[in-house]
Amino acid sequence: EVDSRRSEPAMVDVTEADLQAQEHQVMVEREAVEAVEAAAEQRTGRTIAERHPGWPPVELRLRIGSHERRGHAAGLETELGDGVDIFFYEDMSGDEDTRQQLQAIANTPREDKRPKLKLASPFWHGIADNLHGTGVVVDSFDLVEGDAISGDQIMRSFEERPWRRNPDLEATLDAYADHMKRSAGEQHQREDIMADRYEAKLEQIIERHPELLEQDKIVSLATLGAFHIGLYHDLDQRGESVSQTFSPDFSGQYSHIDELSLDYRFGREPSRDLVARAYVENALDNLGLRYDIENGRQAMFSRQDGEPAELDDYTVYVRALTDRLSLEDIAALHPKLAKISKYPNPWSRKRLVKAIAAKADMGSVPKSARELHERAEQLRQQQSR
Repeated sequence: EVDSRRSEPAMVDVTEADLQAQEHQVMVEREAVEAVEAAAEQRTGRTIAERHPGWPPVELRLRIGSHERRGHAAGLETELGDGVDIFFYEDMSGDEDTRQQLQAIANTPREDKRPKLKLASPFWHGIADNLHGTGVVVDSFDLVEGDAISGDQIMRSFEERPWRRNPDLEATLDAYADHMKRSAGEQHQREDIMADRYEAKLEQIIERHPELLEQDKIVSLATLGAFHIGLYHDLDQRGESVSQTFSPDFSGQYSHIDELSLDYRFGREPSRDLVARAYVENALDNLGLRYDIENGRQAMFSRQDGEPAELDDYTVYVRALTDRLSLEDIAALHPKLAKISKYPNPWSRKRLVKAIAAKADMGSVPKSARELHERAEQLRQQQSR
């Protein structure tokens, strides 16, 4: 989950207002960490309702899906209008300024121009479009500075490639599996913190908005990436009122990489075939294909037909491609996969994808977003039979 929202800041003089903002950020982070620690100590098997008998029933709706493009937030406004009081967003940075910007947008009447958002990611602007004028309370129960694990630590693990350029396939798969197991463990730890912080955030919000206690129930909606289905299971096992739905853009089709991560997340031992196929998918991601599609860039699946490729179509196609590879096929491809550079030129990556598609007997590689979508639709229909 790469946070590409901001570019490197320019060097500027620090003002008194800057120092006050930094002090406020530190205070918010300290209070958030202390609240989570207190919640974990007090939980002792009881539910939120049991610990807060004076509260009305509380309900959390989790919206699972992609979070790269502006359109991935489509439909959020309708969901927020369905009796939602609080909106929780996913953000490992713990930046208080982000919350303040989004809250100001939610509080701005719909008929007034939406305030500008100082974030780069298209998805954030999609959230802002849908938040505009809703009047909901905005917050995040994600990581902050001082937690047992940090967003920076998770990102460093995500970007590590300890298996690269090893000519031995078995050693490569072992290193890749160890990496994925460690990364899944870090995400699990993150979700545990999020589950604890959910109650702590409710307490803080109700303190700021005591009028919520006069309602028949308090409803929260949270947007999360497709990997984080574990949070639902954490809260459900604790006996909390929580539901989970997929956003309209997400079909529920997981890549082998996600499947491998979820196996480790839930304590299942994955098969060697799954590890190998996830390794091939990871090699394709390292070619930059997923990144280009997420960011609407021209890539192997070009924009010659006027539309960027859809990530869900890419996932369906690549999973079908790797499903058709045997361990022997992967062993034959490994010398080429092991040599993938961080920024391969377009011609070399086209040749490599064509080689993988040939091994999988998948015919020609889609040359446009439209071709990719048509191929993905055919695969979906085959899967539904």
